[in-house]
Amino acid sequence: MHDGPYPNALKVGLVYTYTLTGLTPGTTYYVIEESYDALMILFGCIETEQSGAANAQGQLVVTWPAPSALAGYTVFWGTKSGSYTASQDAGTNLTFTVKGLTSGVTYFFVVASHNSSGAMSCDTNEVSGTAP
Repeated sequence: MHDGPYPNALKVGLVYTYTLTGLTPGTTYYVIEESYDALMILFGCIETEQSGAANAQGQLVVTWPAPSALAGYTVFWGTKSGSYTASQDAGTNLTFTVKGLTSGVTYFFVVASHNSSGAMSCDTNEVSGTAP
């Protein structure tokens, strides 16, 4: 495994094979793929690295498995940054209201997507707010 850095990024959409072009023939390239859900949340928290030498036409074919189907989102929260003591499934809704918070207390939130088997994505960036 090369472990990066990976100085170039390319969004290729919902495809499972892609041909990189314009590469130097015979040069070995290291490529990772990351799967994202519709909100651009990294799904699965795993990067898969591949390597290969560009062919005489300066091309390298990269393939990866299809991601699991999105089943919904889970909202996590707590009163300490990085420590989430409560959670609730938000379904496939893109907004969610957390109820029962204590007035004047600051809460920290993250969201993760999950598939039908329960596999979770990486958390979103943490946000915080104080309950009114």
